[in-house]
Amino acid sequence: MNKRITFIFILLLSFVSLSFNVFGATKVIGKVLNTDIVAYINGLPIKSYNIEGYTGIVAEDLLDYGFDVTYNNEFRTLSIRQYIKDKEVTANYIPEKNITKPIGSFVSNVYSTDIITKVNGDTVTSYNIGGKTIILIDSLSSFGDVKWYPTERKICFDYIPSWSLKLENDYNKDTSASISNFILEVTRNSLGGFDVSGENNQYLTYVEFNWDKVEGLYFKFSIYGNVNIQTTKLLEKLNNIANNNNIYYSINLANDYMKISINNNDISIKNVKLGGGNGHIDYYFYLDKEILDLDDIHSIRVECK
Repeated sequence: MNKRITFIFILLLSFVSLSFNVFGATKVIGKVLNTDIVAYINGLPIKSYNIEGYTGIVAEDLLDYGFDVTYNNEFRTLSIRQYIKDKEVTANYIPEKNITKPIGSFVSNVYSTDIITKVNGDTVTSYNIGGKTIILIDSLSSFGDVKWYPTERKICFDYIPSWSLKLENDYNKDTSASISNFILEVTRNSLGGFDVSGENNQYLTYVEFNWDKVEGLYFKFSIYGNVNIQTTKLLEKLNNIANNNNIYYSINLANDYMKISINNNDISIKNVKLGGGNGHIDYYFYLDKEILDLDDIHSIRVECK
C-alpha cells in the first residue's frame, strides 16, 4: 500500500514538474477583457486584445501589414525592425461584432513570456496570450502616430515615413581661406528641387536635414581634416558647443552661435551631439520643431556667427 502511494506521489510530482517545464516560464500577469474597440494599422483592422484598458496586437500579425518581423529561436528574440512601404499587404482580418458579451467582462488570462521583443531596436513589453506574442499597439509609435478616437471607438496606427534632404558638395570652390563662420541658404526652386547658396559653405560636407519619429528634426554636417587648418577657428567654436560637459550650457551656446530658420521662422536648438571617424568630425543640431513632410519646406537658412 505504501509503495502504491509512493508511486502515485512520484507520478503526480513528475506531472507537476513537466507542467512547470512547459508552462513554468509564464505566469498570469493580467486579464483580457471584452471590448468594442477596433484597432487599425494604416487603415486596415487588425485583431486586438483589451489588456485591462490597453490595446494589444499579435506581433507576428504585423507581417501581413507591411512590417519586417523576424524570430530568432536561439536567442528567443522577436524583432519588428521596419515598415516596408512597398511590401505587399495581405491582411484580411474582419472584426467580430460583440453583441452578447458585456464590455469589460473576462475573456482569458494574460501570461508573461520569456521572448524578448524589440521594436525598431528597442526592447518593449510583450505578453503571451494563447501562445502568441502580444505587444501594445503604442509600441509602434517609433514608426508613426498612434491615436485614440473615443467617439468612433477605435485606435489607429498610421505610418509616417522619415525624410532626408542631402545637399551636394561643391568641391570646385576655394577652401584656402581661414574661416570662423558660415552661412547656408537653401531655397526650393520651380522644379521642386533646392538651390544652395551662402558663405563658406564649401568648407562643410555631408550637409543634411533629416526628420524621423525617433530623432525628430535635425541638421547635420561634417568637416574633413584636409581643411582643418583653414577651419581652426570654426572648429574651436563648434567643439566648444558640442564638447561641453554641461548640456544646458551647450544648448544655450549653440543658440547663441547658430541661427536657424525654416520658412522664415526661427527655430531653436534643443540638443547637440558630436560624432566622427575616418578623418572627419560630425555635428548634429537637433531642432525644436516637427516637420513631417519634406514638401512643407520652402526655405532654410543656417548662420554660424
